[in-house]
Amino acid sequence: MIKRANVTSGLTRAAVYCRVSSAGQEDNSSLGTQEASCRAYAAERGWTVAAVYREVHTGAELFERPELTRLREAMRRGDFDVLIVHALDRLSRRQTHQGLVLSEAEHAGVAWDSVTEDIDDSPQGQILRAVIGGMAEMERLKIAERTQRGLRARVDAGKLLPGPRPPFGYQWLQLTVDGKTWAKAALEPNPTTAPIVRRIFAEVGAGRSARKVAQHLSAEGIPTPTGKSVWLGATVTKMLKHPIYVGQATAWRWSREKVAGGHVRQRQRDLEEGVTHGFA
Repeated sequence: MIKRANVTSGLTRAAVYCRVSSAGQEDNSSLGTQEASCRAYAAERGWTVAAVYREVHTGAELFERPELTRLREAMRRGDFDVLIVHALDRLSRRQTHQGLVLSEAEHAGVAWDSVTEDIDDSPQGQILRAVIGGMAEMERLKIAERTQRGLRARVDAGKLLPGPRPPFGYQWLQLTVDGKTWAKAALEPNPTTAPIVRRIFAEVGAGRSARKVAQHLSAEGIPTPTGKSVWLGATVTKMLKHPIYVGQATAWRWSREKVAGGHVRQRQRDLEEGVTHGFA
């Protein structure tokens, strides 16, 4: 939905943005008229006006407007819940600028509304939906690109990629190199679980099957890597084959790809596709 007038909670904090293009308009109380209409609109819906941003500036510009900049910063901080304008062209006369500000609002979880326009199904609303969707997709791609660059820089610096938890038998180690601290940069043996890993390798090396090892671990009440009480032979086998236990940490061992039906499948990459670091 483009129009967000369904936000009716009495606890909703509203911010009002008013703009005129010239001092002449300001002298004619256009700013005051806009603010009054927005305040009345908020009162009808039980919204509390938490802030009002008023400025005299051309609508063809976006980043040079100090009050709009303050509003966008407050929006990112979560200082208000809904943005009210007298009309969308008060944000900007350019739909790409409108789309940028409103996509930022939606990303911050801020609703928005126009006092004088019902644009849910109007041609302008359809265009805005396309603009906002395009802006959002562009931002997602930019975030993904920045994330990948950061991960690649970390790996190229010889640091491990952090995960939700370290491999069983290890714990994360923080490193400081050239004054920069890297969290989860390396691995070291976990004093509690490392002996279990050594035991598994020793027993299999002595001829015991993975299934038997799993049965003995379960019988002794030793938790699995995920904290469960029952070990499976497949879990032991997977550990035996994992390169981390021979001192090799490989980034990007797995890839995710979409398949028919909208499902996501994981594929183990060939060794040369990943980035491998050795460690003691």
